[in-house]
Amino acid sequence: MCMKCIFIFLAILTTCFGSHFRGALFSWRPKDIPNKIEILYRLNWRRSGAHFCNESTISSGTILAGGSLSCFKNCNESTIAVLNYFCTDFSETEDWTTGTGSITYTFPSSKTYFEFGFKGAAWIPLVSGGSSWEMRTKAYLAIRSDTGRINSPPQFDISPIVRLAHGCQHTIGIPGRSTCTVTYDAIGTNGYYGVAIQVEDFTAGSTTPLSSAPIQFLINVYNITSGCNSVPEFLPPTRPNQNTFFVNPNGTFTEIIVARSRIPMTDIKEITTLSPPGFSKSVLRPYPSLPGAWYIDVTWNPTKKFSNQTLVFCFSATDKSG
Repeated sequence: MCMKCIFIFLAILTTCFGSHFRGALFSWRPKDIPNKIEILYRLNWRRSGAHFCNESTISSGTILAGGSLSCFKNCNESTIAVLNYFCTDFSETEDWTTGTGSITYTFPSSKTYFEFGFKGAAWIPLVSGGSSWEMRTKAYLAIRSDTGRINSPPQFDISPIVRLAHGCQHTIGIPGRSTCTVTYDAIGTNGYYGVAIQVEDFTAGSTTPLSSAPIQFLINVYNITSGCNSVPEFLPPTRPNQNTFFVNPNGTFTEIIVARSRIPMTDIKEITTLSPPGFSKSVLRPYPSLPGAWYIDVTWNPTKKFSNQTLVFCFSATDKSG
């Protein structure tokens, strides 16, 4: 599987039990009122169950329920809110649904440091590890001495499942406003592994984080017979990796994503996406002018609520070899 990401700027105009959790991520950003923040999250679940999603679910804006957000430190209550979310993407072959949501919350004014998060016990069966998870987000809401403002932590995203060929070394980037990468030698037993990362930011010379935001996702190690460099390739007119462009609210973003297997006589099985809310994707079909290539069309009409935000759109391709 290969992955690319596009940054979209919107201008001012051990075997475990249970199997529905596929990972999640949390972050936050300050609002104009002291101690008031917007908590941002993406939740990933098994599609063949209560979290079923298709293009109709996405286009209708159906709200799905994903558990509850807990406060671990310095709140007035133990439960902050229900984690409702809008489905943004799904994979039929890998059986996952993913979606995003946000919660606006005001913490007690007597404190400047807070911890909140999400926990449960139903990971997909893993090669090693238990079924439980806990994702803990740390927010420091005091005014920074170096900027005169409340800290704004990095925003990031990643696919629920990252597929890695057995016997190969891989570098996994964390898409977003960070330079975080994870290097992994896929030499263990084939199957699923849970990955947990904390993304933290600091003032210069400090070892105390201003924020700590969790990411949890799955690695799927699988057999490959065609070599480590045989992952599918993206072809023009697909935009280059890490491409950045601007979209006006009420404008239209369109993209043609074209992929081809590097293995002769092998078709593309699926092109999956990781999107902001409201993206629409076509079915996968052969690309007329490139033999062996397959493509999808992507369309998005952002509203004004996305103004002045930097958003990430990622896509990956899987062929029928594995």
